[in-house]
Amino acid sequence: MAYDAGLAARYRDEGLWRDELLTDWLDRTVAETPDATAIVMADGSMTFAELGALSDRLAAGFRRLGIGMGDVVGVQLRNGPYWVAIHVALCRIGAVMTGIHLTFRESECERALAFGEAVAIVCEEAMGDFAIAETMLRLKARLPSLEHVIVAGGGPEGTVALESLEDESRPAAERADASGPFIMLYTSGSTSRPKAVPLSYNNLLTNARGSAGVFGIAARDRIMAAGPFAHLYSLHSPHFSLLTGAAQVILPVYEKGAFVDLVEKARPTVVFAVPAHIFPCLAEGLLDHRDWSSVRLLLIAGAAVSGDLVRELDSKLPNGRVIQLWGMTEMQAGLYTRPDDPVDFPATTCGRPSPGTEIRIATDDGEALAQGAEGELQVRGASVFPGYLHDPEANAEAFTHDRWFRTGDLAAVDEHGNVVLKGRIKDTVNRGGVKYSTREVEDLLLGHPAVDQAAVVPAPHPRLGEIGCAFAVTLGDKTVTLDDLCAWLLGQGIAKYKLPERLELIGEMPLGPSRKIDKETLKAMAAETRSAQAGAR
Repeated sequence: MAYDAGLAARYRDEGLWRDELLTDWLDRTVAETPDATAIVMADGSMTFAELGALSDRLAAGFRRLGIGMGDVVGVQLRNGPYWVAIHVALCRIGAVMTGIHLTFRESECERALAFGEAVAIVCEEAMGDFAIAETMLRLKARLPSLEHVIVAGGGPEGTVALESLEDESRPAAERADASGPFIMLYTSGSTSRPKAVPLSYNNLLTNARGSAGVFGIAARDRIMAAGPFAHLYSLHSPHFSLLTGAAQVILPVYEKGAFVDLVEKARPTVVFAVPAHIFPCLAEGLLDHRDWSSVRLLLIAGAAVSGDLVRELDSKLPNGRVIQLWGMTEMQAGLYTRPDDPVDFPATTCGRPSPGTEIRIATDDGEALAQGAEGELQVRGASVFPGYLHDPEANAEAFTHDRWFRTGDLAAVDEHGNVVLKGRIKDTVNRGGVKYSTREVEDLLLGHPAVDQAAVVPAPHPRLGEIGCAFAVTLGDKTVTLDDLCAWLLGQGIAKYKLPERLELIGEMPLGPSRKIDKETLKAMAAETRSAQAGAR
């Protein structure tokens, strides 16, 4: 799906699209500060000159395998120097990277690699009980396009050791089209089937450049992502680093204790996390008596963020501020609060548009609504993708006739210009013909003293069609009943028809690849429980 020619010309005229490549950023940083620290690891560090040299050696090795312009290469690796170097190397030869989530197993990997017609996969030999390299060899036998299984550290017969690719010869110069595909990712699939999202250099680098300016990212900073680089949100870390000369602090894979320790020891100044990274740390007191004084910005995104979480986290940062950020795979960071905002802004809103992003609150018919009115949040701008790959039906649903992207989020704009999310348009319960958004109920449930995590989904009901079923994870050894929660909600002034009519206490929330609560799994659990109850009767 192509960009609207008028919008593309406008973005270039306004200096938003500069037709830069990621290699331009690295080359400039290497030329200006070759000995500056690019990557900080638990066991060492790497300079920008060393990172540039590693990426060049890998680029030459990929070319030796016949990988080049427009070829898709999957990457399923823990965060690390090789991940960043591969990202740049593929750019150097004009290839397209597709990030494969660490949680993906054989069926999800097959779908992602087949849909993008990937010619290679770079992976680890194994991760836990998942024999990745062996799995990829099976996929290679089934997928006509998949020619190479490249394994970090080496793997079984039939694979190529990643380190063996390093070639001292310079890769052939091939400059990609900055408006063409740079990376291809997949939507989380938490509410529907995953869709392939191609993003261009102009999309991604415009967003990173503008956001780095707003956040004041500079060479003095150290940037850390708690999540995997395969997720678009965490890609801000290497992109900010390559743009500004800031160092990246590498957390190979999230574990709450390791996360808290690394912040204290490596002293990052900017941290990207999602609520699922922060909830257990606060609930278990892991931030108490720890030195997080280096952190000046802690960005939270990826799922509903309660005001209580923001305020408690803000209190743990003696020299920092919490930034609430809203984004999508289709556009990176679309909204965020600003570093000098009062704490009430990130506690209650997602902030204002990122540079180069337009927003409107609209009706189903595309009519823009006034400030304060609730409707669908729609976006348009230099960071928004051109359309889903090979999916005209999804594109027809996703875009309005004038190229506004329908986010599916219910929202309103407050008197300060901040966007307040109200829930998902489809994230509703239709109780006997009366619909309500589950987001409001969930936010209130999170305020209950016994509740750590909460989600509300529709459950089938023979008379009403649907009722609200609350799933909750309690704090520690605390317990709670449905009556307790309903009494709490009524005390918060909620309407009775929004009260959940079932409660399921679970040990942990099912999470999707981007660590959002997987509501499709919860809906299936609610339906199965209902079926089992009916059978018992």
